Amino acid sequence: MKKIFDLINCYIVYLIIIYLNVATTLKILFKIDNFWFSVGIIILGLISLVFYLLYKILYIRKINYKDLIIVLLTICGFISYNYAYNKVVALFGIVNRYEGLWVIISYYSFFLLSTIINKEKYHSIMRLIIVFGIYQIILGTIQTLRINNIFGYYRGNNYSANYKFASGTLSNPNFYSTYILACLCYVYGLLLNNKKIKYWLLTILFGYGLVIGNTMSCILAFLFILVFTLTKRINRVNIKKIFLIFVIFGALIFVFNKVINNRLSYNINKSINGVYMIIKNKEYDKLGNSRIYVWKETLKHTNKYFLHGIGIDNFSFINRGNYICTTVDKKYECFDKAHNEYLQKFITEGIFSLVLYLFLIITTIIKTFRQKDRDEYIYAIFLCYIAYLIQAFFNISVIQVAPIFYIILGLLNSGIFNSKFVKD
Repeated sequence: MKKIFDLINCYIVYLIIIYLNVATTLKILFKIDNFWFSVGIIILGLISLVFYLLYKILYIRKINYKDLIIVLLTICGFISYNYAYNKVVALFGIVNRYEGLWVIISYYSFFLLSTIINKEKYHSIMRLIIVFGIYQIILGTIQTLRINNIFGYYRGNNYSANYKFASGTLSNPNFYSTYILACLCYVYGLLLNNKKIKYWLLTILFGYGLVIGNTMSCILAFLFILVFTLTKRINRVNIKKIFLIFVIFGALIFVFNKVINNRLSYNINKSINGVYMIIKNKEYDKLGNSRIYVWKETLKHTNKYFLHGIGIDNFSFINRGNYICTTVDKKYECFDKAHNEYLQKFITEGIFSLVLYLFLIITTIIKTFRQKDRDEYIYAIFLCYIAYLIQAFFNISVIQVAPIFYIILGLLNSGIFNSKFVKD
């Protein structure tokens, strides 16, 4: 019976990954909207929670620290809802985001379910994420080439046509890049411990996929992963292989840049020149597409919402019921997120929710480092985890991608609790 439960739990995680990619495809085809997409997430969250609780009652029969943290985070969520500026938004999320309390609880359910997945299923789960990552790159390439007819579907009137770079089915190059970053770090992590040609090819492919997303936070996150991993492994053999992969990757990017009429190099130069001019003129608030400005304005309101937050997904009301707005690249823009996931957690749910969330994150990092029998799959998943945490400093949580992070977080914790640790 336990084996059947193990199989069902794994299939539920498969279903979550499949749903994210199929439903976002239906979304760009205008078959469903963001609200119904979020309803699907909530239903999957409920299913995940039910099966997790059944598994706990039947086979584990004890409460551990991760259960307690999730319960406390959920309580913080309801307290935030009680004090929310707009309670309806706090429950269901703001229009077009729909990342309200019910969705947040669903994320927690995905995490909990993933903590009881058998170790031998890690790679199959990540492999499914990789398969859909390739699908996203194929669509992203077509989008970057400015081809409006995709497999018979005219995308000229679709929101993805507004972007010069890849967005796949994930609404925005930032979200697309976050998904691709997870795929890239995983295959790269496997490459470090296994020199099979398929991992070389996949690393190059997802490296290319990351570039066509043109999201600096994700690119910087991967560069950190490169430095973090290669400083421990540099020798004459590795230098030759590293040099080879950069030459191949560079050649592919050069050719692709020419195909799209040098738009890639133009945007990179534009970004570099923009940062130079901002620093030269000491207009630091404009850094990161005015993220610094948004953070500073957000911090001005922390005293008022320190304990309970303004309400989940209520960031739009932070400025006396209005958005924080500023000029970004000569366009007037208003922000419905803090563009920093940790600051977003703080200002919308309060300090206790942020501390609990950071405790879970930091504990996972520490215990993963302390694992005595950490295998290549856990190591690769850990790189995905660290990369996501880095890009989260500059990006936002969205329902199209966040479930992947909570699955990865859960898998890491599953690996932790199924392993022995080195004593301090």
